Amino acid sequence: MIPYLQLEMRTAATQVAPNAAVVFDTSLLNNGSDISYNNSTGVITFSMVGVYYLNWFVAQQTGLAVDGSNFAIVASDDADGFPGIRGSAHVKISQTSGFAVIDVATAGKSVRLVNKSGFGATLSQAAQVKAGLAVFALTDSVAPSALGYAQAQLSESEAANLSPIADGTPVIFDEIIVADQNDIVEYDNVTGIFTLNSAGTYLVTWEIPVSATDANDYVYMSLLVDGDEYSVCHMPLPIGVLSGSAVVAIELDETTTIATLQLVNSSGDLVEITDLCNMVVTQISAM
Repeated sequence: MIPYLQLEMRTAATQVAPNAAVVFDTSLLNNGSDISYNNSTGVITFSMVGVYYLNWFVAQQTGLAVDGSNFAIVASDDADGFPGIRGSAHVKISQTSGFAVIDVATAGKSVRLVNKSGFGATLSQAAQVKAGLAVFALTDSVAPSALGYAQAQLSESEAANLSPIADGTPVIFDEIIVADQNDIVEYDNVTGIFTLNSAGTYLVTWEIPVSATDANDYVYMSLLVDGDEYSVCHMPLPIGVLSGSAVVAIELDETTTIATLQLVNSSGDLVEITDLCNMVVTQISAM
């Protein structure tokens, strides 16, 4: 049985203080006792060793942070001052979303979704759901190395110094946050290519704060599989956070021993990446 948990916050006019956890008040789904949630502290605890995928959003109404909205998944065993695995939005009145892969090597590890904006955040009064989080194990086995995974991030400092990227140019993430120990999923931070060394089904997710250099343009990003366009995500605004996801089935044989993934600008014009962004590749089944 694969454990999973889905949470929501529905409380009106909720404020989240700096470095405080988002506390969800509604549990929608909870399969088993391997993932537990404390609705007083906002702490999620894993009682089973394994690799877990988290996906979350926060609907922010306003805040004092000068650089927009920043929330992060922070684990109990992270060093003091560790910024966590962040999701960012460069505007303060927007939805901030993110995702993370957490490798739980010791049972009892816990995580929280924390406000890392540096100032208090007021969540939306208009939205029925102020925040949500879903988490599930990538395997029901105690051998987390059975499936591949990698999370790449473009850091905030690198994004601030990045020139607008041309049409057909890949998004280059400069940091690997986590990756499987068997190199099933590898990443090249020069080409922006993820290499898949095992056949199976993969979940690919990404979120990128962007701005079109022409105010009349929209932003498109395409996921390439082995160099061919596989999935396109579209933001019908010139500025915002573009997010997308795709499920990709990879078949390999004696002549085709690897597959590749790459996220590229397909807008037809220059696009500016304005803040920290993430891309996660997780193998959800093997062939």
